Amino acid sequence: MPEAWTDDLSSYSSEEILRVQDENRQWYKALRVRVNALIDNKLAKRIGSDEYSAGRKETNKDVAECRRRLQMLINEISDRRRSTATGLGSR
Repeated sequence: MPEAWTDDLSSYSSEEILRVQDENRQWYKALRVRVNALIDNKLAKRIGSDEYSAGRKETNKDVAECRRRLQMLINEISDRRRSTATGLGSR
């Protein structure tokens, strides 16, 4: 999981938003690798159903959080573009 997260992105600069967006993207890629490894290990019978289920449950929770963060980032970027386009200021 990436470093500390805040739900209030308004104080972040545009560069920080892009950095956090990239970190979130990298985290999602790592989660996909983790899921693939779980599936491979289950199919190769290196892990049992209980371990597989526990791993999937944890990964699904992380994926949900990753997607939640992505949506927050998208919203923040959209809000900033709208503010800039209407002349309400920039960050």
